[in-house]
Amino acid sequence: MELKSRGSYVARRLDFSKSTFSVRQIETTSKDKAVYNSCVDVWNFLKSHIDEFKDKDSQRELYKFYWKEHQIFFKLLCLSFKTKPLVAAVK
Repeated sequence: MELKSRGSYVARRLDFSKSTFSVRQIETTSKDKAVYNSCVDVWNFLKSHIDEFKDKDSQRELYKFYWKEHQIFFKLLCLSFKTKPLVAAVK
């Protein structure tokens, strides 16, 4: 806020006026599905060890961290599956 009030902060944005967008369905490959299923196994393994904690406060904090990182991880994993077909489409 201080930079903005002194006039030192300049917000910039991209101009999308001449851009075009389209929605494409990307088919998942069997390799993508295998990677996804392996990741599910790892995250289930981690979750099972959190369940073993006797201290409920520690368990609660670990669950908060677990589900936050779980969501971020799988979002990025699914995004990574789209990268190769997207690059091919752009070329």
